[in-house]
Amino acid sequence: MPPYSNEQPTMVAIVTADAEELRGEPFNALLKSGAELIDRWLLVVRGDVDQRLLHAAREALKGKAELEVVESPVCGLSRARNDGLLRLAHLGLTTPNVIVLFPDVDCVFHQNARERAISAMVDAEIAVGPYAPSDELVDRVRWPRAEPVLDTQVLARVVASAGLLVRGNILPQVGFFDERLGVGAQYGAGEDTEFVLRAHALGKAIQYFEAPVMLHAYKPPRHSRVVGGNAVIGGYRSLFAPSVVRRAVLRGFVDRTRTVPRLRLGTGMVSARAMATYRPAAEPHVTRKTAVGGLRVSEVDPERCLASIAGRSISRTPTSVMAAHITALNSHADEDFARNFASADFAFVDGVSVAVASRLAGGPRLRKLATTDYAVSLLERLRAGTGVVPRVAIVGGEPGIAVAAGRSLSRSGLAKPVYTEHGFAADQEALVAAVRESSPDVLILGIGMPREAAWVQKWHSGTGAPLVLTCGGWLRLLAAVEYRAPRTMQRLQLEWLWRLVTDPRRTFDRYSQGVRTVLAIAAHRNWPRQ
Repeated sequence: MPPYSNEQPTMVAIVTADAEELRGEPFNALLKSGAELIDRWLLVVRGDVDQRLLHAAREALKGKAELEVVESPVCGLSRARNDGLLRLAHLGLTTPNVIVLFPDVDCVFHQNARERAISAMVDAEIAVGPYAPSDELVDRVRWPRAEPVLDTQVLARVVASAGLLVRGNILPQVGFFDERLGVGAQYGAGEDTEFVLRAHALGKAIQYFEAPVMLHAYKPPRHSRVVGGNAVIGGYRSLFAPSVVRRAVLRGFVDRTRTVPRLRLGTGMVSARAMATYRPAAEPHVTRKTAVGGLRVSEVDPERCLASIAGRSISRTPTSVMAAHITALNSHADEDFARNFASADFAFVDGVSVAVASRLAGGPRLRKLATTDYAVSLLERLRAGTGVVPRVAIVGGEPGIAVAAGRSLSRSGLAKPVYTEHGFAADQEALVAAVRESSPDVLILGIGMPREAAWVQKWHSGTGAPLVLTCGGWLRLLAAVEYRAPRTMQRLQLEWLWRLVTDPRRTFDRYSQGVRTVLAIAAHRNWPRQ
């Protein structure tokens, strides 16, 4: 861990709120309590809000601290905080002298919050501590006065987002909050615990502090107890939905993926001892891949990667995202193509055939996430992280398709097209030069596999675009030349049947060959992982 300077740090608060919360007295009390203590506020607004509310927030801090508004869609708490972290990176605040806090909208800062935070972060990269209505009402079973040994059991007990302090420089290594966890997500809590346990597994310096920096003035005190040597957290929300059947099903998911803490079911409370065997999932910056017939695809849950991809793009780190679908699978035996495809930073499963082939070959369960589904969210994240609409170059399709797709993205406010070209340009060097001159944030490439993989490998670095997405048939959907299957067919993984019925001339050969490809792959089991 590097030594930290003695200069006063920059304190940054990432606060998420929707329109109703912005109108409430707790939010105003939070701003008032932290006006003299926080140097910069990142207010992540979930959904549309009255601009007068944002103006009032800016006026409350005028002359005292900077307030930056981050516009996020209606989403869960973790997704909103990740949008705030993306803006943090865009503003260049991922440095050792920045201390990030994550107060809830109904918190207030302790009058000595700044001094306590600075003291807690001496020689630390992360500090964890209590929150309570007051100093006197801290739950001392959960947060003792004596500093405990911070193993995984203790961290599972003491971590809470309202008592979490993070140095900006470790965020690129630790990554973002897991968006399946937290209020408004698949599991109702635990995103803060998982984040700290991931940092702990990476060897980050974690410090405990016993006096609260944040006060939950609007919540009654909670008291934990010790049961059979376990510290059971009082009032802690279960990560599981209330349905007993659903909890039983989700427990199988948790045990298999080991991406969230194992919990004792039935009580709705968290046992700290249950965290002793916790192993954090692989950080999506370096995704594990599995070979499906020699074609290497990302094995990590694809939605966990989106914030990382956006962060890499914002920091101008060259990143390629490829789509593994039936056309790619049909070319799996081509060694040059397999090598080009393996060079992708992320390779998402864009077709159910790839997932089926993996299971039949004895491989892992791979989740499908088509470009059509994730690209919109990715562009929204780039817009939230930078505060401006991302510039995109579009190359692909028949003449006119790229132009129509660009108009569609422009009308939706998702992107600003700066260059469009069909997918049959003869002079690739001239095309690359034109893309580079347009200075895009994202290059959307739709020229079909295996050409896309070879093109990315050869030309990506010359385009100057930090992010390139291969997009399958997304351009035709944007251009309204084709239409997606009904939602019921999407849920049943039958989009391939919809395309076969609606456009047999284009799809029959590839799907009939795809059946033979999947059966051939199934005959060779236990493909190695990298």
